[in-house]
Amino acid sequence: MVIPFLRGTAFEQPPPDLASFLYKNRIVYLGMCLVPSVTELMLAEFLYLQYEDAEKPIYMYINSTGTTKVGASAPLIATYDCCYRNERVSETSF
Repeated sequence: MVIPFLRGTAFEQPPPDLASFLYKNRIVYLGMCLVPSVTELMLAEFLYLQYEDAEKPIYMYINSTGTTKVGASAPLIATYDCCYRNERVSETSF
């Protein structure tokens, strides 16, 4: 995550990157197939956002085709389990 620096006026600063904007607004974005490495990073973000502030809602946006292999449902089940156990996932968009 890259935090934009604050110097001068708003016109002199570079625009924030997309990852920082999504993180700041507590949005978890899944934009690729569910493979184990992507699932681990996404679940780590869920857990960190919950640790950071357990009272604020977490939003999830899914733009994915699912898993890459037939029968590889472990990443899908892990994601569902994390969303189900996290009380603050308030909205999921597909």
